[in-house]
Amino acid sequence: MSEDDEIDNDELSSPTCLREVILNDFPKYLRTQDQASPAMTTDAEKSYPLHLPAVRYPTPHTTQTRLHTVDIWLPHHPASSPAKDESLWVIYIHGGAWRDPAIDASSFQNTVNGLLHSETAPSGSQTALSPTAANIAGLASISYRLSPYPSHPTDPSSPSDPDRNVTHPAHLQDIRAALHYLQTRFRFGERYILVGHSCGATLGWQFLTSPMRLAAGETFDKPLGIVGVAGIYDLHALVEAHPDVPVYADIVRGAFTTLDPARLSYSSPTALVGANKVGEEWENGTAVVVVQSRDDGLVEATQATRFTEVLQGAGWGKDPKKQLVCIWEKGVSHDELWQRETGLSKAVKEGIRLVMDRNVSR
Repeated sequence: MSEDDEIDNDELSSPTCLREVILNDFPKYLRTQDQASPAMTTDAEKSYPLHLPAVRYPTPHTTQTRLHTVDIWLPHHPASSPAKDESLWVIYIHGGAWRDPAIDASSFQNTVNGLLHSETAPSGSQTALSPTAANIAGLASISYRLSPYPSHPTDPSSPSDPDRNVTHPAHLQDIRAALHYLQTRFRFGERYILVGHSCGATLGWQFLTSPMRLAAGETFDKPLGIVGVAGIYDLHALVEAHPDVPVYADIVRGAFTTLDPARLSYSSPTALVGANKVGEEWENGTAVVVVQSRDDGLVEATQATRFTEVLQGAGWGKDPKKQLVCIWEKGVSHDELWQRETGLSKAVKEGIRLVMDRNVSR
């Protein structure tokens, strides 16, 4: 949209059109509203934090489908946004065993509330921002295509559904495409923290340790920090820890097409970090947070303890430039970690603190 283009206010009745206008030229949209009605500008300012749900991201690697969307939250009006060289984006990758249709980008909403809204705000207020919000330029949560789940009790997958019949590395390709879209649109460079729950933590670490490109010559910045919550870091160990529960083998086979330990190691963060792929592919990283509940119930604690040992062996937690924090929760189940406002938000706040403190000390 050029400086001379006019925005047709009649078209703004469409939510999709409104999202596209906001994302493509938000300052121009605000100027148009200023000219149309001062009251509308005031209302727009009061609407923050602004939530833009189900924004489609381009998929150069495949045909775009229903799940190629990202939810975006903008905490601040552009006139009062924090300086770009100081604030961070927080980008979330949901879990769900690579296949659960009930978990998508919208599952980050409770965490967004916990991060942005002040605990001391009046009852029912959505406008009073928390101190943490001052360090956040934006938040995003990525939906991606899923692996087959024909045995789901209420929403079984169909072989004809392009959203629910992919295997590795399709999930990772979708994540990369969404991150490329966000970086291109909002130009935050490396100033973001990647957050993943369960298999979302797996995908986050696969992204950090993978040299895979979207297209020839196309690159983008990796984050300053990562927060892994109830993560799956060793795929073979996950299956081996539950020999009497066949669903674990079904999940891993469905997502990776194999149970062969050697082949699974190529996709397991524990093996990738152990092979120094994190050092080769994530040179700008400054902070790692590993979160695990002792009462998870689905992912055993040894996933986190073994991964932490491997991280320490790679220098994390020993070099002041490579900070490592482990958070152990009690009395919280696997999904409660993301369902509760305080679950993920506490871990994300720690990640933000580590990155911000490191930047101040540079």
